[in-house]
Amino acid sequence: MISRSVFNHVLEKNANFASWAVWAKAGLRPKSNMGDLSCFSPERIEETLPLLHTDFVLVGLNISTIDITIPLSNFHGENGEVYKARYALDGTPLWGAYMTDIIKNFKEPDSTKILRALKADPSLERMHVNLFREELSAIGAEGAALVAFGAGVFDILNRNFRSQFRLMRIPHYASKCNKETYKANVIHCLKNQSGQAG
Repeated sequence: MISRSVFNHVLEKNANFASWAVWAKAGLRPKSNMGDLSCFSPERIEETLPLLHTDFVLVGLNISTIDITIPLSNFHGENGEVYKARYALDGTPLWGAYMTDIIKNFKEPDSTKILRALKADPSLERMHVNLFREELSAIGAEGAALVAFGAGVFDILNRNFRSQFRLMRIPHYASKCNKETYKANVIHCLKNQSGQAG
């Protein structure tokens, strides 16, 4: 469980790129209710806080095509494939984890372009890595396991954090498979990395 002060810090400072791995339950459609953020509302936050933690930090690469204008809406919403993450993480230790992107303010749907930009300009990666370190410190996540969504993010984390953090990798939710297969793949990865998962 995180404190109200940590939640408020995220809401005030990080809400345009970060969120928590908690979603409303699906309705009749797999993507239904993905944009329902009422669990973070002032009326419901006290019941949500016990679910939130920094034991794990789920790390994506960047926002893809949509500017984040609603606080804590990154990794939420009915566009894209993130509904598979909701389905896959439910019932795992990753439910309720802090979620963020390693690269901030870089809107690009093609991840290979971002990875090429980082390779071409190592100072760009260093800048974002330093911001990420500050982000983790501010929320008290120095002891977290960092869980990468996909190989590209894992490579960045491995280059910069392998000596300080436990690192894990799960498939990206945009993987071309249905939600049931995605969940099976995530569970398989978590079991294989259980020694790192605590």
